[in-house]
Amino acid sequence: MALEQEVKDRGQDVADAQNLVTRLAALAAGVPQALDLARQFAATLTTPAQQLTALQAGVHDAASAQQAITAAQQIQSRCQFALQIVHPAEQTWSSVSALAQQRAGWLQARWQQTHREPPPATANAMADPLARALSGYATATGQLDASMHAAVSFPLAPAPGGVTGPAAVIGWLAACGQQLTSAEAAITAAAGSIGTTLPWASQQAAADAAVTSAQDLLATARRVAAALAGAVDPATLADRLTDLTALRLAACPDAITPADRTLYTQRMTELNQALTGLLAASTGVPTTVPLVLPPVRLEVRSRTITGGGTEFRIRIYPDSFHVNAHDPRLTDDEARWAQHLKTAAGGRTLPPAEWAQAAARFGPARAAYLLNPDPNAGTRPGPWDQPATASALPDQWLAIGYGPDGTMLAAALGKPIPVPPQMADLAQNPQAASDGEPRVDQAVRWMIDFGEAVSKGMGLSLAVDGGTAGTPAGTDATGHATLSTLLVVGVRAAEATAVLTSDEHAFHLTISLNVTVNDAPHFQRRWCQSIERALM
Repeated sequence: MALEQEVKDRGQDVADAQNLVTRLAALAAGVPQALDLARQFAATLTTPAQQLTALQAGVHDAASAQQAITAAQQIQSRCQFALQIVHPAEQTWSSVSALAQQRAGWLQARWQQTHREPPPATANAMADPLARALSGYATATGQLDASMHAAVSFPLAPAPGGVTGPAAVIGWLAACGQQLTSAEAAITAAAGSIGTTLPWASQQAAADAAVTSAQDLLATARRVAAALAGAVDPATLADRLTDLTALRLAACPDAITPADRTLYTQRMTELNQALTGLLAASTGVPTTVPLVLPPVRLEVRSRTITGGGTEFRIRIYPDSFHVNAHDPRLTDDEARWAQHLKTAAGGRTLPPAEWAQAAARFGPARAAYLLNPDPNAGTRPGPWDQPATASALPDQWLAIGYGPDGTMLAAALGKPIPVPPQMADLAQNPQAASDGEPRVDQAVRWMIDFGEAVSKGMGLSLAVDGGTAGTPAGTDATGHATLSTLLVVGVRAAEATAVLTSDEHAFHLTISLNVTVNDAPHFQRRWCQSIERALM
């Protein structure tokens, strides 16, 4: 079974989280009682504090000082005996602490699947809401318990004899009384604060969320496993690639060091196999059909994902070969010149002088078209009436990222390209998406707005896990996210001969012969010279 171990591990995660929910529910009744017991103990400190104050008045000499010390020690013993009232509370808090340690141990075990060194304080893998909630509660109740024990631990009594003995004893009695008074107020306040700022309901909510998260990852692993069990359905490939990315990010959200590479590779072996299996999905194109892969230009920016991992935002810009800027219709001026050139040629070779004038007026490519225009094309009102489009594009783009060691790390399938994207801004209805952005026709906004590019299939988001970390530089512990290779490809399932023929014809009629296919796109120099693309 594909992803057998992944599904098993995710199922165990669900069981572990559900176990925590059950144990937290069992403590629900004892938690408020524990805080009440702390308040009750604090209330018992009032009378001993008053008794210690009263003892001060009876100290006059060494004998009375010794008697006061003995009485104070008896008061301390009674306070320590009263502390037994909170033993049930301490058992409850100990259980919470054990649950916090259990969750922390679970996180630590997952971290060690891909890392050798202990996790830093900022590790995304350790930023678990449930672990934080349990740890916070355990810490707060631990401090409360410690303060109660400290309250009944009096400082060492001074020697009652000597000239300064009685005064020292009086000061000691005052300090012990103040210790109890302060402890009463502090314990009462701490118990109230825990009940208000760390309500037990928030612990249970965090545990429920942990179960939901674990169940979601289990369902994700099962979907990918089911897709791999038979022939991968191309219609759901994009969703399954997204699912697999979620599994990889959960497995290793933080950057790895070179020393971690072996552990990382072992952890990701099954997920790597799943990625290979998903990409074996049929494109719908017979393997006997030759493919034409015209070049495109890629622009990539990366950003850190909240929660771990790196997102590479990929924009695809068609090369000149893709662009069909040819409008067979003639303006009135072009129609007159077409007739003039036909007359000047007289059925023979056009005189060089006539050609030079036409080429200077319309450009060599357009002048060549005027020698033999389409008689059925009709006319157009002006020179820029029809925008250039990119028609020789695939149905959708597939991006595959490879890590520093050449291992395939992630893949993403873009949205279907609905219609040939417009490549030229005719400035007929310029709009700005927000203040400070260029005003362009909505049809070409995809060229400057990443969200629009994604919606039109010309932009992709490739999320990768911590395995993209390259060699650390300088004193850095880990390297920055990097892809050794980024491959973006696509095919069109339908017959594309007519489209390619039309584009090739348009290419020769709109691009001068001294412009190479790999040069900067012609439309960018000619139509969009003033458009500055915004940051992704």
